[in-house]
Amino acid sequence: MKLKVLTCNLCEAPMRFENGKLICDYCGAVREIEKDASDTEYEQIANAEEHIRLSLERQKQEMEDYFAQEEQRQIEAEEEAARRERKRKIQERLRRLRRSLIRMGIIVAIIVAIGFLLKYMAQRRSEQMKTTVATTVEKEQVKKKDHVTKTDLLNDPQFLENTEKAALEQAKKVHYSNVIISSKEIWGLSGTPKLLESYLVTSENGNYLFFLYQSTLKTKAGDEKEVYNCIAVEDIEVSSDGKVSFNSRVYEEKAGEYDFYWRCSFDLEQLRGEVIDAKRNSVKRKYFIYQL
Repeated sequence: MKLKVLTCNLCEAPMRFENGKLICDYCGAVREIEKDASDTEYEQIANAEEHIRLSLERQKQEMEDYFAQEEQRQIEAEEEAARRERKRKIQERLRRLRRSLIRMGIIVAIIVAIGFLLKYMAQRRSEQMKTTVATTVEKEQVKKKDHVTKTDLLNDPQFLENTEKAALEQAKKVHYSNVIISSKEIWGLSGTPKLLESYLVTSENGNYLFFLYQSTLKTKAGDEKEVYNCIAVEDIEVSSDGKVSFNSRVYEEKAGEYDFYWRCSFDLEQLRGEVIDAKRNSVKRKYFIYQL
């Protein structure tokens, strides 16, 4: 059966059925209904009133459910936001704690390092003082010659042998790392550097030995280059009893035409001229040069 909702003829508001009459709650109008066996209007009006009531109750319940769900979602959203905020604050406190611990660790490490450094410096100073005292006593007992001669060196062949070994090791170290032009062109030391010349150079500033070496650089393809290096030994001394020694370092002497990329010179005469002949021709200092 299709339901039919009747409205008031005066105000067009829905009318309700009561005791066989239609009553308008808005304007108070009353309408009589006659029912017979062939007319279904009476049942339609009665069912319409119930339909409206049920429909309104259903809409009311739906609205209440909707607002309850919205309220629950709002509560859950607020709780989630509060949970995230608490998590963020905890993470921030942890980050601050980690930073504080790291800073504290760095400070403690610095303090410990300074302590060890001060202790080391105190021990080193004490040892240096002892060494200075011992050296002073030794120098007073054994006088050193101001200038070392070729004869002094030849009279101590063991010193020459040890010095040449130290110079050769330094010449090898110069070319320990390869020269890389490209992935296919890599130059490395081939064989042992060859000693070509050695010189004893003395001046008012001290005594030096200079060794000129020839080295061969080679690639896997078989290409070769002949290069030259000058190795110097400084602070050579001879005691009054003829004992030769050196108290300083062994290093590479670099001339003006030194190629820093290849770590060498490519011209022996130029290298000799800039290292040895330049000292021989010096006007400011007096040099004594002996070729060994």
